[in-house]
Amino acid sequence: MAFRAGRSLSLLRSVGRTLGSTKAAGQAGFFEARRFATAAPAVEDDIVKNIVVDQIRKFRAFMEELIKVKIVIAPEDPKVVKDYAQTITNIRKKLQIPSIGEKLEDLFHAAWEDSPTVRAYLETLSGLRTEIGIKDDRNVDKLLFEALEKIEKKIGKPLTRNDAKGLALWQTEQDMVLKKLGILDEKLAKYEEELELGIAKGQLEEMKNIAVDTMETYKKRDGLDFVQVDPKELDPRNFL
Repeated sequence: MAFRAGRSLSLLRSVGRTLGSTKAAGQAGFFEARRFATAAPAVEDDIVKNIVVDQIRKFRAFMEELIKVKIVIAPEDPKVVKDYAQTITNIRKKLQIPSIGEKLEDLFHAAWEDSPTVRAYLETLSGLRTEIGIKDDRNVDKLLFEALEKIEKKIGKPLTRNDAKGLALWQTEQDMVLKKLGILDEKLAKYEEELELGIAKGQLEEMKNIAVDTMETYKKRDGLDFVQVDPKELDPRNFL
């Protein structure tokens, strides 16, 4: 692959911040399933159904494991966020559920296989960012398309996936873009960790919002506006 999945993930290292909510994280998995379902012929309905059923089963299993753990609702505390992220990772590994990073890599790989040209691939990748909710705050798209235009101008035609010489030139230009952005292959593990921490923090923030909204509803209903409760004292298992 001219634009390796791992490198695609590194270019999305801001995903840890912008995918930092359960809604956005859920969209990543949902979009993957929806994309497959949309592309699948009618004769493969059973395959699609089985995939969806399997995802639902894994989600339920995940929640069953999660409610066994006492979670502290303190997204502002880095240690709490790190501990919660580790809890998620442990459950995911136990149930053999791919990480968000792995799911993104699968999306990137599928996008490459479906794209006849590098330009089509980059356009698809840009669309995936938008669909999932990832902000291109480092102008990655702009830099990559500029690099591609340089290559296509040099070879005098669109760069296709079967153009070995053109792809070699593209690889060199891509390496220069990554270097300019300060993105290195050896830092991929760190980017993955940032991604998981961002998601964990977002989920804790959503739990906190739900807890606060629930408390305010009951306080207004029962005339208990004077009651003050710290979300950290609550057990989210009561409303997950």
